[in-house]
Amino acid sequence: MSTMKEAHIDTDTNVTLHDVPIPELLDPHQILINVVVAGCNPKDWKMPAGMLVTIGSCPNSGDDIAGDYPD
Repeated sequence: MSTMKEAHIDTDTNVTLHDVPIPELLDPHQILINVVVAGCNPKDWKMPAGMLVTIGSCPNSGDDIAGDYPD
């Protein structure tokens, strides 16, 4: 099984890395991106720290990436 790295940020803004399975594409409108570079947007660490209560239920995180479409 192929794996990828996944970062988890806890409420103290500590980051731990985990090896997780690469997700399966179940919808024909989805794409898989081979991430080459990733950045940390302030919302990615402010949300777990409870500093962004207005978007606390927002699942949109970890989207500052650059990569390519795998062959």
